[in-house]
Amino acid sequence: MPPLKIVPLVLTLSLLPTQIVYALDSQQLEQSLDEVLDTDATARRTTVALKVVDLKSGEVLYDRFGERLFTPASNLKIYTSACALDTFDPQHTFPTRVVAQVNESTRKVLGNLKLVGGGNAMLSTADLKLLAERVASEWQVTTIRGKVEVDNSRYSKVQLGPGWMWDDQPYYFNMRVTPLMLDFNVEPIPGKFDDDGDPVRRAFSDPQQAIAQKFTKLLKSRGVAFASPRRVETKGKQRTIRYAGTPLAPALKHFNHVSENAVGEVLLHEIAIANGHRQPNWSHGANWITDWLHKTAGLQPESFRLVDGSGLSRYNLISADSSVKLLQFMRRHRHYQTFYTSLPAYAVETRPGEKRTLVRAKPGGMSGVSTISGYLTTLEGRQLAFSLLANGFIGSAEPVFSLRQEVWRTLAKYRAD
Repeated sequence: MPPLKIVPLVLTLSLLPTQIVYALDSQQLEQSLDEVLDTDATARRTTVALKVVDLKSGEVLYDRFGERLFTPASNLKIYTSACALDTFDPQHTFPTRVVAQVNESTRKVLGNLKLVGGGNAMLSTADLKLLAERVASEWQVTTIRGKVEVDNSRYSKVQLGPGWMWDDQPYYFNMRVTPLMLDFNVEPIPGKFDDDGDPVRRAFSDPQQAIAQKFTKLLKSRGVAFASPRRVETKGKQRTIRYAGTPLAPALKHFNHVSENAVGEVLLHEIAIANGHRQPNWSHGANWITDWLHKTAGLQPESFRLVDGSGLSRYNLISADSSVKLLQFMRRHRHYQTFYTSLPAYAVETRPGEKRTLVRAKPGGMSGVSTISGYLTTLEGRQLAFSLLANGFIGSAEPVFSLRQEVWRTLAKYRAD
């Protein structure tokens, strides 16, 4: 056959839309995913679960070990995020307060100046500096006859979560949880930097002391002096400065994008307070979130176990069933868009040299654990909910990352029957 007759056929095929050339119906999708999981070396020696649901039809497109329980790591954060958005409005804030007795004529604080924690996990040194400036400018105080006191009485005295590893405690991700957090209750280690040149951080051993010292220093930099209290002082007027802080929506985005454990653990306590618990401990918050997931989100009993808000504890367990069920519930939720945009975005290589951002999902990782659950939009524009959980491998999670890319490439080709 002359070459000129071949060229038009090749051009015609190359111009066909990708989603038509590579489309898979539900049966072909199931067969393709079976092949991916059956032939992948990592999937053969690691326990892997995968569940996929078409959000428009509700059809289960794939289910391998969906009922099995896995250690979730930070994948658990979607459970806390969902309950928080059902409990609070996306613009809800958790104010920090400064309280003191102020003698306005002498411009003195009589006694201790108190910082009262209100559950703003995102409070930073920059925020604390603004509070110091407001004390100096709004109250116009020149002297504090006392000291800075940090009030963390909003929560119970237990600052570390159940099942947190003792040898993780110095590290930044295993911070002490208090209603008044500062820089997530961590600090840089002087002179230590990671491979990217960023400071290595460690958790505060005593958050109250560290924050009190920081605020004292900031007030002094604003010209406020500290003196010993007198036995007899002219009675002052109680004054309060209220600092609203970061709203829930951007806090959740930071929580899920950066995977900041402190946000989830503070939210776990705040959810308990919003539902009537005073000075809650970890179990109060975990039990309320669990109850909400069962009764409101519709997750099946024994399909998960939640003991903290971040996934740091290895006592936590989830299943692909429970994650997908939650994702389906949130797709119909009034705050779905806030939930969706709080999840990190991922590109999928749909064909060699071409990547498209098709996935919004929350990953989790710790030794032997790599999990991810979220939403995938197919090349046809269909939205799927998926959960891909892997437990029990040794060494790097890179092979699991390669597996999930292959799963996403396959899911992207799905075409509704």
